[in-house]
Amino acid sequence: MKKPIKLIAVALIVLLLNKSNVVAQGSNRYLTLGNSTTTIDNLVIADSINPGNSVLYTAEFDIIPNGASETKSVLSELLTTCAQRNTIAVLVLSRVNTNMEVMEERTWNSVTISEIILPEIEASARATAKIRIKIKAGTASLKYDTKTKISISKTEPQRSVVTSAYRFNAGRLPGIRISKISSMTIGSNSGEPVAFFIELSLLESKEWADWFMTGAGGIKKEPCTLELLSPDMKNTILEINLGDLEIISYSTSYSSNQQTIQRVKIGLRTQSISINTLK
Repeated sequence: MKKPIKLIAVALIVLLLNKSNVVAQGSNRYLTLGNSTTTIDNLVIADSINPGNSVLYTAEFDIIPNGASETKSVLSELLTTCAQRNTIAVLVLSRVNTNMEVMEERTWNSVTISEIILPEIEASARATAKIRIKIKAGTASLKYDTKTKISISKTEPQRSVVTSAYRFNAGRLPGIRISKISSMTIGSNSGEPVAFFIELSLLESKEWADWFMTGAGGIKKEPCTLELLSPDMKNTILEINLGDLEIISYSTSYSSNQQTIQRVKIGLRTQSISINTLK
């Protein structure tokens, strides 16, 4: 009779461990920037001593677009800070309990943005869209059990975004058949253009090929926006303004296999990226 009891005990331990993992991965961490607060995910904090024996405070985390105005405001501020190589005076990372009381509060001062990585967009994918933020700070402080409460707006609907729900608008160029958008990373080098790639089928690439042949390298530009949509494709959750787009490369792949769709990969670049906080 002892063996079944041991098996039940092991099963209960495994169940409890699985449950604790789910709780640890939940959205119980928040970022506060000015008057705006938003949830963050996949937080990694890595503090270390640099060669000069001063402390280097670094962190990276994901922000999931959810349609809330506070989330848009935070993303806009982070993006502007990164692009213009500015410094954020104060940024707060908090961990809360189920009552939204702060259990751990890290206050970061003189914050710079090292990198912002926009999600890879793909028509065949169903992953949650996440924007990766990498930061570093001059100084930091840590408090526990402050019992202050995180205040976040409950009046706005919280909507998710999947990487297959998007709309790419590139002026007069066709964007409805673009199957993938990748490598869109904003660094902290001021004035450096942001380059990325789009992919589409060869049969739908004529206008893009003409643009490359007659206007590559900035001779011709097209205004561009990327909209991240709700799963039903009816609502815009986040609109990213990509400014005036330039085409910088055009490559095709061919195959003798008639079953293989011929693909085109196009390199694009822009001098500015911003978040539309009003839409």
